[in-house]
Amino acid sequence: MEPNSHNVEDGETRSGSLPPIPGAMAPSFDESPNIMKPNPFENQGQDMGPIGTSVSLAPSAPAPMEPKEERADVLQTASATQEVALPEVVVHSNNTAHAESAAPTAGAVDGSAKSSADHPPFSWLRVLVLTLLFLPTVGIYIVIFTEIGFGATFFKTLSSNGGWTKVLGGAGFLTIFLLHIFDFTYWRTPIFRVLRLVSLTFFTVVCILCAALLFTSRPYAPILCYMVAVVLIFSGVYVRFYKRGGLTVVSYVHHMSYAVTVGGLIGLGVGIGWSFANNFLWGDDSKKIFRARLRVCDDRFSNSSLVCSGYGRSGTQCECLRYSEFGSNCEGPNAGCVEDSANSACDPMAEYCLAAMLLWGGQLVMSMITLLLGLAMLAITKSVVRDEDGGGKVAVGAGSRLFGSIMAVLVLIIWVAASIGGASMELSNVVTAFAGTMIILVFFIGASSIGVSSLKEKVAQSERFKYHMEHTVNNPWLDSFALMAFGVLVPVFLAVSYVNQLTRKHLSFTKELDEEERKLTFTKLTHSFLRIVGRWNLQQVLVKVILVSFAYFVVQVGIGKITQLFLAWLNQQLLGINFFVITVVVFVIGMLLFLIPAVPGVPVYVANGVMLGAAGMPYFGDFWIAMVWAVACAFFTKICACIFQQKVIGEMLGSRVSVRAAVGINSDVMKAIRLILQEPKLTFAKVLLLVGGPDWPTSVTTGILRQRVLAMMLGTSPVLGPVALTTIAGGCILRVSEGSTWPSLSSLFMTLAASSLGASFVGAMLAINKVVKTRKDEIDAIPDDEEVKVLDRQAEAKAEALSQFKNWEATPGVLKVLLVVGALMSYLGFCIIMAFGDLCFESIDLTTDYRKPPLNGNILNMIVYPYGWLVLVLQGIGILSWFAYSRWAKHKAGKVLKQGGAG
Repeated sequence: MEPNSHNVEDGETRSGSLPPIPGAMAPSFDESPNIMKPNPFENQGQDMGPIGTSVSLAPSAPAPMEPKEERADVLQTASATQEVALPEVVVHSNNTAHAESAAPTAGAVDGSAKSSADHPPFSWLRVLVLTLLFLPTVGIYIVIFTEIGFGATFFKTLSSNGGWTKVLGGAGFLTIFLLHIFDFTYWRTPIFRVLRLVSLTFFTVVCILCAALLFTSRPYAPILCYMVAVVLIFSGVYVRFYKRGGLTVVSYVHHMSYAVTVGGLIGLGVGIGWSFANNFLWGDDSKKIFRARLRVCDDRFSNSSLVCSGYGRSGTQCECLRYSEFGSNCEGPNAGCVEDSANSACDPMAEYCLAAMLLWGGQLVMSMITLLLGLAMLAITKSVVRDEDGGGKVAVGAGSRLFGSIMAVLVLIIWVAASIGGASMELSNVVTAFAGTMIILVFFIGASSIGVSSLKEKVAQSERFKYHMEHTVNNPWLDSFALMAFGVLVPVFLAVSYVNQLTRKHLSFTKELDEEERKLTFTKLTHSFLRIVGRWNLQQVLVKVILVSFAYFVVQVGIGKITQLFLAWLNQQLLGINFFVITVVVFVIGMLLFLIPAVPGVPVYVANGVMLGAAGMPYFGDFWIAMVWAVACAFFTKICACIFQQKVIGEMLGSRVSVRAAVGINSDVMKAIRLILQEPKLTFAKVLLLVGGPDWPTSVTTGILRQRVLAMMLGTSPVLGPVALTTIAGGCILRVSEGSTWPSLSSLFMTLAASSLGASFVGAMLAINKVVKTRKDEIDAIPDDEEVKVLDRQAEAKAEALSQFKNWEATPGVLKVLLVVGALMSYLGFCIIMAFGDLCFESIDLTTDYRKPPLNGNILNMIVYPYGWLVLVLQGIGILSWFAYSRWAKHKAGKVLKQGGAG
């Protein structure tokens, strides 16, 4: 331990010299546990004030220091619902101060209100120091990433050295692998601690370099790396200089937020000023200029004479490789300069260049992100609150939630604008990447400010968390999802654990093992993991893997491809027919598709956009008028289908006991749905349920529950929004050949539609869950269907008999092998579709002509040889294995029922 390190964990007093950076010493009025008692000025000790002033709050002896872990949980915030009157502090020239305590407010005396955590006094000097530390990072960004500095040179260097990504990635992986194998967290001797620091630094640098060298495919990767690096650097500044002075994380982040905001404003001003001063407003001329600066050319003839010597602002330019000069019309037929496409930062064949856009506007983007990050930090530290009894950090106030909502809407608006205006340069990907990185950084900063221990405690006390844990532990469906998501990594995990355990047994600088651990083949953590897996119902997990894989195959290929192929065929057949006849045919086909439970409504809406759009443009003479007609027809089809499903299918099937039993009419969930649908007013929960629920099941369920059709249609009407977006997305497919904006518009509208429907579905599930919890008495008061109860008892008897054979021990050896093989084959087929879907099945949309390549009039040509046929075989083996097991289990359960074994 270094002298004057102020390690409160070891009980040292905070005397000694100041840290090297001014303002790093955190002023604090008291460190005792009594700080939040009704009288906050009892037992006050002595502490260092800002910049070395000594603040005396009472003549009593200094209170004992809290352990670091407790101090880390002490909140410091500038906002609170009740303010405590602080003592007046008079600072004297001899670095002493005397405080006269004012009477605390009533709210502080009775302790009934939430109070602010005791902030150290806000120090503008500390803000100034942090700002001066932060501004060089803004300057470094300008020098490296913009044309004010050496942006073009840096970008081209990254592009030409992209091949090092694999080498550096391998070195980084090997480093962290060796550190893990040799238990670097347990190294204690000085030489090993230095080795650990060097190794981790090397790994961090390698990771950042690898991400930066992704420039060719992800031009924004270096800028994201820069953002992360800056956060890591200032985290280190806190640990090295401010933490030792007792400054809590939340206070540091609070001061840092001003520095970051100022840096963002200065960077924004520099970027805008430079653009206007050089007339670099984004347009065709700027696109050519900045793209030219990212080209690399071979600047010499075969006789080594220099040919690129001119510099020009007009026309197509090309920068020479060696002499950093710009030549005019370098790639022209009469010019001697030939572009080196392998080392150029822009693709010579592409019309637009995202790297050139970032070279021009990256400064503005980065400054905006920095500004928003500073505001986010300020909002977080202003609204972190403490619980009423003075405990740890437990919540985030309304300010942060409001700021988060505004940020989400702002990011969505920017993403939409970028998707339309910058479609050709994939600007939406840039916005998504920056927004995602910023969310991660804000979460990291927020978690650090609030306190990890407080977050853990809050999660542990959450009733919702406990409820979900009770219903998810050892759930075969969730276990199968986990196995499918991480199953490929399990052998690697076991191999690494085995080698790690070997090093622990034979090397002295690794973790010390007791006698029990020395007997283990793998590490103790791995054995804990294996015990959890050992509690799985392996038989049912394998069955679920087969069913999930097959369901994905059916949805992606069976429903998705076949439905698209049918609609593409129909689209070709309707060419040249009267417009209104086409409208009627599309309506009838849409109604028929809605009657199939497995077919969602999205293909129907897209078909309206494509077919009625193609027929409506020549009829109306305008694309958007045709879209209005298509949207109206799609919405009319949806409403008619809902009425038919409710009145004809739902109410007719509702008279069948087996159907009512199948939908769980006596379950709490169905009774909760009934309560929501029977609300006399058009509630938000009702709209979510009718809009977000699956098309066929939702409408049929309303019929089974005998709901009023007009009320249901009124609640369904907001679906017009997603229907319109999806239909227009289909119409945009017709115009993809007219420019890059139309494919982007199609994707944009489809994404917005999917997002709205997905949000409605999640909202519906939450609304149902809320009713189940809060209106339990009303649910219990709804009488059960007695006919259904009889069937339920019979179903329970069958399920009980079947459960005797739904475990690994009761399964014969042959079926065990069959299930393992079937699950492996199904999972392999699933992975092939996920990773190489385009190599398995032809891409088909509603504009595909089935008579031309790749189908050539044969539907089987949709399956690509050999991978597509391989997937069919693998999925076939899997489903046959499940069928064989299922027949055996039902046969055994039938015997038990006949013998009365099930009760």
